[in-house]
Amino acid sequence: MSDFVIAQIRTYVPMLVGAIVSWLVTVNILDPASSASAQAALTSFLTALFGGLYYFLVRWAAEKWPSIGVLLGVNKAPEYNES
Repeated sequence: MSDFVIAQIRTYVPMLVGAIVSWLVTVNILDPASSASAQAALTSFLTALFGGLYYFLVRWAAEKWPSIGVLLGVNKAPEYNES
């Protein structure tokens, strides 16, 4: 697998996890009378928050237990060539 593909997987898997977690959190948090824009803003904020937190925690844990790196989608960090 190329480094580009590995980097993409390791970038987007945490975003997907953040999106799923934020969706689960926002279900029924705002009552139906709340505006759709407020719920969309909350969802966007929670997606970024949980995605970033997930990435940080998995990277931190992978330093101690390398097999945890699979939670980023691929258990291998990309290696970039310096040109």
